Amino acid sequence: MSGSSSSNSNVRKQQQQQQCHDAAAATAINSSSSEASAATAAAPLQQQQQPHLHQHQQKLQQQQQQHREQQQKQQRQPQQQQQQQQQQQQQKQQQQQQQQQQQQQQQQQHQQQNQHQKQQQQHQQQQQQQQQQQQDNTFLNGNFSPF
Repeated sequence: MSGSSSSNSNVRKQQQQQQCHDAAAATAINSSSSEASAATAAAPLQQQQQPHLHQHQQKLQQQQQQHREQQQKQQRQPQQQQQQQQQQQQQKQQQQQQQQQQQQQQQQQHQQQNQHQKQQQQHQQQQQQQQQQQQDNTFLNGNFSPF
């Protein structure tokens, strides 16, 4: 008896689940309201209809799963696109940084050239000053007379 009572309780649970499902998705099942009410009222009718309803539930669940999977795939795709866009932006930023580094290097080269030119100019000025001093010395020496 315990086995039959447990199977009866299982049947009752299934019937309750089907009743809830019938109430929620009566339009999805191609059945009229009179069939739905007859199914909820009479247990033998419901037991006969259970295989059909069970198949229908499975179909609905499969459709829902497929729909969820598609949604998940669609959600994954935008994320991948966003990641690609971010990578492209990072690459652009890296390129900009490289350009900035190149500009800085060019500026440093210019500064070094400027410093080098200044040093050359200073060196030339020193040479000119030395030449003037030498000329002054020779002029003084040439004009100097002990008498």
